[in-house]
Amino acid sequence: MIQHDLKTVVRYRLAITAVVRLLGLWLLITRPFQVINQAIVILWQTYIVPVTGVRSGFVYEQPWMIVNLIQGALYLVVGVWMLVKARRIAAWMVPIPKPSCPGCRYDLAGSNARACPECGLDLSTLQSPTPDSESKPE
Repeated sequence: MIQHDLKTVVRYRLAITAVVRLLGLWLLITRPFQVINQAIVILWQTYIVPVTGVRSGFVYEQPWMIVNLIQGALYLVVGVWMLVKARRIAAWMVPIPKPSCPGCRYDLAGSNARACPECGLDLSTLQSPTPDSESKPE
């Protein structure tokens, strides 16, 4: 049975966790400006300079402003989510591989057999090296 290198999986997961957290932080740093800008424009048009007797304001003249405000708020929510759930995202993106037969992809988890029970492939030649055999001959 082939043993996968868990150190490589951990390294990939740490790298992806760092990237996801940086993206979440970037969203939290850059997107509040959009939300604040749209909120100020909406408040200005609605309450500070309203035209009396006329149906005016952001909803009637510029309905896209509400969409921009909602989009900015969603960016903030996604940024917080990315910061909080970065490890789970990395675990989803880089799963720990399960041992399987290279010939038929039969799941070999918990099996110590020398041959695949499904297709009969000899797995003894595919064993990962033991720590004793990894030492260099002198």
